[in-house]
Amino acid sequence: MRRFLDAVVLAVLGYALLTSGAGAETLTGAGATEVRVIPQARVTRPFGAALRSAPSSDAPVLDNVQCGDILPVVGFENGWVQVVYGDTEGWVGGGRVSVGSPPAPASCLTARALYVDTDVTAYVDSGCLSLRASASREAPMLACVKNGHEYHVLDGPFDPGTGEDWFELYSASTGAGWALAEHLYPV
Repeated sequence: MRRFLDAVVLAVLGYALLTSGAGAETLTGAGATEVRVIPQARVTRPFGAALRSAPSSDAPVLDNVQCGDILPVVGFENGWVQVVYGDTEGWVGGGRVSVGSPPAPASCLTARALYVDTDVTAYVDSGCLSLRASASREAPMLACVKNGHEYHVLDGPFDPGTGEDWFELYSASTGAGWALAEHLYPV
């Protein structure tokens, strides 16, 4: 009778975890049942997160994950979170996600979906888009680009530690450079 009650309690606990938004898996064997909570990561940054092949901002981007997306966590390494996105396993920067069971909510009201290997257009309220040599306002300016200029996205989003998101862009007339995400819009 005790085993039966233990199984019922674990089943109810597992159901509660699953319906609360937390990931859980049920393991059975040798007459025992165990419910293990699987942590999840929620993307919290308005421009999402780059899913990379390794825990490094220099690693190739496999895909882009959008603000609010929830992903199962596989592991952690040096400030990076290893996650599963669809059929792909990769790494996102720890500062771009909230991890928990369930993860904290995200404010995605100002979110904008920009993806690597797609095109974007530049728009600045006044002046021009500053295309920079690296992801920094202090980096040398490569070009001052008029509104409406189209770019191909090479990398990003990337936050160099300033709280601002940057994307690496390319166009035939300007070459490659970095621009603030807030001035970029999907074509």
